[in-house]
Amino acid sequence: MFAGRLILPAALAAGIGLGAAHAQHDSGPPPRMTSDTREYCDALAGRVAREQLSARNPAPEASALAQEGTQLCAEGRVAPGIVRLRRAWVILQAGD
Repeated sequence: MFAGRLILPAALAAGIGLGAAHAQHDSGPPPRMTSDTREYCDALAGRVAREQLSARNPAPEASALAQEGTQLCAEGRVAPGIVRLRRAWVILQAGD
C-alpha cells in the first residue's frame, strides 16, 4: 500500500498523463489565474479605463458597465464589480 502512494505522485511529477490535457489547450497562452480581490478589481478597472481611452468610439454600454464595476469595487462589492468590468472589457475588445 505504501508503494502505491509513491507511484501516483511520481507519475504526476514526471508529467505522465498530462500531455493530452495540455495538447487540448495548446492554442494560446496559458490561462491567467485571477482572484476576486480588490487589487485585481482595481487592476482590471485600470485596463478597462485605458481601453476606453484608446477606443475610437467606445460603446455606451461598456462605459456604463465600467462605471458600475468601478463603483462596486470601491464599495467593497468586488465579485459583482469584476463581472461588470469583464463585460465592459469584452464589449470594448469587440468594438475594435
